[in-house]
Amino acid sequence: QGNCLDRSGAAPTNTERFVGSWIDTHLGEECAGLCVEREECSGYVTEAVGECVLILQSEFHPARTDFTEEVECFWRRRFSLNSSWAYSGPPQPIPKIIWSYWEADAYGPEGAMIAELCAASW
Repeated sequence: QGNCLDRSGAAPTNTERFVGSWIDTHLGEECAGLCVEREECSGYVTEAVGECVLILQSEFHPARTDFTEEVECFWRRRFSLNSSWAYSGPPQPIPKIIWSYWEADAYGPEGAMIAELCAASW
């Protein structure tokens, strides 16, 4: 809930407002579509009165909100590395080893039971 802010708490400076109908039940989908169509769009904010604001700054990375009521922040996921090569070809086997670290007395005598439960659930 709230307007989009970056890690430093700054708001975006380059935005564009889209106005829909105040009874528009598909506003979020429309705004998401508008954002996907524009390469520089890094997210959008929907408002309760049928409006959304596109964030048109590819270098702006929404990371949190300001908790403004009746406003929702949505951001586009960007990845620094193109890892599509990792998923080409046949699927790789899932490793059977689970590495975990437990602080010696963090869970008291129940620690061993918790570890066994975790291992059994895998």
